[in-house]
Amino acid sequence: MKVIYSPRFDINFFGLEKLHPFDARKYSRAWARVPELHENALTEGLVFNLSGGYHHAKPDQGEGFCPFNDIAVAIAILRAEGLLGNIIYVDMDAHMGNGVAHCFLDDRYPYSDTLARQRLDWPIPLKDGTAGPLYLSLLKAQLPEFIETVASMGEIALAIYNAGTDPFEKDLLGGLRLTEPEILECDLFVLTTLRALNLPTLILPSGGYSDASHRLIANMLQGALGLPEELSC
Repeated sequence: MKVIYSPRFDINFFGLEKLHPFDARKYSRAWARVPELHENALTEGLVFNLSGGYHHAKPDQGEGFCPFNDIAVAIAILRAEGLLGNIIYVDMDAHMGNGVAHCFLDDRYPYSDTLARQRLDWPIPLKDGTAGPLYLSLLKAQLPEFIETVASMGEIALAIYNAGTDPFEKDLLGGLRLTEPEILECDLFVLTTLRALNLPTLILPSGGYSDASHRLIANMLQGALGLPEELSC
C-alpha cells in the first residue's frame, strides 16, 4: 500500500477555515499519527491519498466545500490514457456525492438534488440518527451484490472508495450514529471486499466534521496495513 501526502493538503483561507467544523488540518494530523508511511493505484494495488474526495463539485461549479471534483478528473485522465473497463465508485460519506453523479449523468448531499439522485446506480437511503448495527448490516448485505452486478456488465478496472468519516456519532454535520470501532469496521469491510477481488483501489478521505476525523483516517490506514498480505499489496 502507498499513502500520498503533502503538507500543502492542509487548507488555509486566511483563518476563515476555523469558522467551519471541517478540520482543515486533518490531513497533517492524520499523517502525524502514521509518520512511517509515505502514485498509482493501478500498479500499487492499494493507494490512499490523504486529501481528496471532493464529491459535491459539479462540472461547472464548486459546491459543498469542494472546489473541484478530483474523482471525475482522475477518471477522465485514466480514460484518456487508455483505461478500459468499468470503475466501481463506493461512497460512504454521510452526504450524497451529487457532484460525481452530475459529472457522469451521461455515463453509465443533498436530498433536493433530484437529478443527481436519479443517477445513483445503487442508492441506500438512511434516516437521520441511523446507528452502526443497521448501517453495517446494510453495507455487508448490499456491497457484494452491487459489485457482482457491476461485474456482470463487464470487466472492472478500478475501484474508488470515498471513505468519509462523517457517519461518526460525534460529527457535527453527518447526522448518523456510528461509533469509532464501527467506522473502522465499515472501512475494513469495504477494503477487504474490494481487495479480495484483486481490484486496484484508490481511497479518498472525503468529509469529516469532528475533531476525531484525523484519528478515524489514521485508524483506517493502520487497519489496512493489518490486512492479509495478498489484500494489502
